[in-house]
Amino acid sequence: MPERFFSIVAPFATLPGSGSEPLPGRDVVVAGAPLPYMWNRAKNADGLDVVYMNCLQCHAGKFNGKLVVGLGNADSDWTTNLGGASAAEILLLALLPTPQEQAEISRFLGRLKVIGPPAVMRTIGTNPAEMLATTFIAHRNNKTLAWSDTPLLTIPFVERLPAGDTITSKVPPWWRMSKKNGQFYNAMGRGDHRRSMMLAGSLCTDSVAQANAIDAHFNDVNAYISQLPPPRYPFSIDAALAAKGHTVFVNTCATCHGTYAPDPVKYPNLLIPQGTIGTDDAVSLAGTTKDMGAELVDYYNASWYGEVGAYAPINAYMAPPLDAVWATAPYLHNGSVPDVATLLDSTKRPKYWRRIDHDTTHYDQNTLGFPWEVLATGQKAPPFGIAAKDIYDTEQYSHGNRGHTFGDALTAEERRAVIEYLKTL
Repeated sequence: MPERFFSIVAPFATLPGSGSEPLPGRDVVVAGAPLPYMWNRAKNADGLDVVYMNCLQCHAGKFNGKLVVGLGNADSDWTTNLGGASAAEILLLALLPTPQEQAEISRFLGRLKVIGPPAVMRTIGTNPAEMLATTFIAHRNNKTLAWSDTPLLTIPFVERLPAGDTITSKVPPWWRMSKKNGQFYNAMGRGDHRRSMMLAGSLCTDSVAQANAIDAHFNDVNAYISQLPPPRYPFSIDAALAAKGHTVFVNTCATCHGTYAPDPVKYPNLLIPQGTIGTDDAVSLAGTTKDMGAELVDYYNASWYGEVGAYAPINAYMAPPLDAVWATAPYLHNGSVPDVATLLDSTKRPKYWRRIDHDTTHYDQNTLGFPWEVLATGQKAPPFGIAAKDIYDTEQYSHGNRGHTFGDALTAEERRAVIEYLKTL
């Protein structure tokens, strides 16, 4: 958007739950204030000063009150339609934009109107990455990358979803990419996945020439993400209990999730069939059959983006590395399990739950999660005084909390020891 209008449009485009503080080490002022960390400033092809969203809208979060670059934002609110920006348009027109500014404003707000509806989530903290990728692909000519406000590709599984149902996920931490050979939860984006990452930021990339210009330096972005270190646990650790947990972890968890220093560091990059792990299958099925969007995969692979690192979906999930896993609540690929304690004991997982608040200084060191409470009812009949968007309802499509029952065989003391050991990673 034009820099001159940033202070007006930004509130309509910035996700609630994203902070306003500047990025440490960056000294950029827009509209008399430091530019928030999730925005960048540059000149467009016409020489107009513009401000645009960057990856940190989703890939920066807070833990213990501090911004952590690379931590998925578990507090962002995608439950409203970002395309409902009519008030912003009225304000902008009143400020008499120049023709250049009007063109930039129209393009930006027009794209929000297209991506806004499919990106609406049920619950605060869940993320529409799959729905956004689907929309970006369906609205672009896969040869020229020209944008179309109307879809160029019919997506049967999206059209069949009942109103309010979408595929949802949680944002994984960037520091895992130093070990993983697959980008996504289902390991699509294997090998050189820089263009797959570029697709996520392609809202206004409308030609192959523009994409090539971005691609010329995107290896640098990929390199930055691949070397990003995980944070260190900021609280005290019971060393004796952690040592017991290390033994349990090596015997129970390391086969899939790898080993960590001071042991020889090994990460197996295993894809676990969905039928084995048993977790919600909405993401793992995506792209695997015609009914689940295989045509999207073909369309992507035949495009400029697919020239490097084609997609090859498998109905499976990658067991992630667990570096700084304690910072990444809630758990499983869809954020359906509130803490590690309930991840390791599936019998204790709530059907309906909500976070008590979104103050990240409120953290339960015993369970490795943020404080939450069980609710008697879900989103169809929210308890009095509780908004539906604050409820995680595991009965909704793609929100299931089943599977990953491998910790159920452990004793309570073994689970407590594993939790203590995970703080050391």
